[in-house]
Amino acid sequence: MKAPQKRKVNAALSNLGNYHDSIPFETIRDIVEKVGNTTVLDEDGTPLDGVLFCGREGRALFALKDSKYGLLMTWYKMESGRYEIVTYVG
Repeated sequence: MKAPQKRKVNAALSNLGNYHDSIPFETIRDIVEKVGNTTVLDEDGTPLDGVLFCGREGRALFALKDSKYGLLMTWYKMESGRYEIVTYVG
């Protein structure tokens, strides 16, 4: 992924907003894969099939196929029950 493509992915991720009723990982992954023309990878280097996010807060970093960049995601479950999500490719 080249820098201009990375900017497009990050702009699309930014448009999702930060507050959600659940963690919209499928949407996040779709944006990265379609706009970034890449694949989000599992720890073993295969395409990511599913993911489980645990805890009220956390952070995850996912490798991207044929890219020096990765997808970083943090989440925090607020007292309201909604999630604050921050994602970007960096």
